[in-house]
Amino acid sequence: MNRDAICGWQCQTCVAKTTDALNAKLALCLEAETGNTNSDNINESWNAAASLPAIWDKPLRLRLDAALAGSKLAAVNHNECLLKLEAALEMDSPAEFQLARAK
Repeated sequence: MNRDAICGWQCQTCVAKTTDALNAKLALCLEAETGNTNSDNINESWNAAASLPAIWDKPLRLRLDAALAGSKLAAVNHNECLLKLEAALEMDSPAEFQLARAK
């Protein structure tokens, strides 16, 4: 394998691990928002999941903590969280969210 191929493979592996961690932590947030969960189990699963960059982990952790505390505001911030993730990943945002993303 040449160097470029190895670098490409490493990058793909890193992206896959980050995506898996993001999906796992988002699923835990959604599970906590149902209110039918054990907070100890959720926190244990959160800590076992791979780490994320702080810019993503912090808002997800705040959302999880709010859900575990019984706050209904956690679900309201879902779109804001997605906008931040889109911006961090430099993804195009749907037209109806372009103004919010520019802020």
